[in-house]
Amino acid sequence: MTLKLMTHDHRNIHSEIYKMKPGSVVVRELPALKYITQEMNTKYHMDWAGRPEPIDQQWVVWKVVNQLKHLTKNKLSYKFTLMPHEILWHDKNDSRSITTQMMQVPDCITDELFNEACFNVEKRLGKKLPTLKLVSNESIPCVQKLHNGHYQNSIETL
Repeated sequence: MTLKLMTHDHRNIHSEIYKMKPGSVVVRELPALKYITQEMNTKYHMDWAGRPEPIDQQWVVWKVVNQLKHLTKNKLSYKFTLMPHEILWHDKNDSRSITTQMMQVPDCITDELFNEACFNVEKRLGKKLPTLKLVSNESIPCVQKLHNGHYQNSIETL
């Protein structure tokens, strides 16, 4: 008999952050969280219904996080769902944007698992990955407001 693993959905675990309701600005304390991050300096394709797509750089964070899903399931018996991607816009103009793209990962992700996931993705792609980091953020105060609509119109929310 095979034991079925429970899937951990971090949108539910951190519902105060990832399941916001539309409305006013909220000031809250973000808990300590881990992320896989990728710094980018690129132009983004914003004129379509999906997330902003980098034009001259490849976003690979999701590939590494997907590999981490498999590693944690097989090595730690811990299943988790992919979290939404998040973008910190440091500087945005018509020609280029400086951003940090990231995805939240469970606390059980270690440097060893992260390095193994990067190695596996590099091997599959057959090329060196851009610089990625496993980042552990401390608990910090944060201001949040949910944006409903297309990324092009996010300035209306800001």
